[in-house]
Amino acid sequence: MNKKIYVRTSESSTNMEAKTMKRVLIITLEMLILIGLVITPVYAINTDDVIDNNLQKFLENTEIKQESELETYKNLFTTLLYPYVDKAIQYYYSEYMNYPPREDLFSYNFLSIVKTPEHNYSYTIILEVQPFVGPHLSVGLDHITFKIDLGGVTVEKYEHLKNYELPPNYEGIFKKKLPDT
Repeated sequence: MNKKIYVRTSESSTNMEAKTMKRVLIITLEMLILIGLVITPVYAINTDDVIDNNLQKFLENTEIKQESELETYKNLFTTLLYPYVDKAIQYYYSEYMNYPPREDLFSYNFLSIVKTPEHNYSYTIILEVQPFVGPHLSVGLDHITFKIDLGGVTVEKYEHLKNYELPPNYEGIFKKKLPDT
């Protein structure tokens, strides 16, 4: 007696292969779509538009503190006078110190700005500065008088008004004692 055994392996394996292929195909398509979404904007965006749009959004959503006209002029004068202030401080303190102190732009105090009456484009500016060493340890209080005209900027007078005592570990920076005020 012969028994017949039916095996459905070919149909089952074909279904499994088909399902696996569909999954692979779907995953591949999803990855290509994701890659396309990530890569496409990099090539399709005009960076100027992005910057303009981002800036516009920033301006629309943020309160921006605008400088007053006075602050703008102060910052302009500070910027223009900085090299002359720096050179004047270096010149004055080089006699007393091994290395010159620095000055903080934010501490510039404009005491006066006077237009010379007989000249249209001539001004005298008196500026107060506090040169410092190390972590903003003030060395002194100084006034610098500038003459500004079409010929340029000149230092008319440098006045050292006040000395500040420094911690003992800074004694070695002095060549000689600053003059008494």
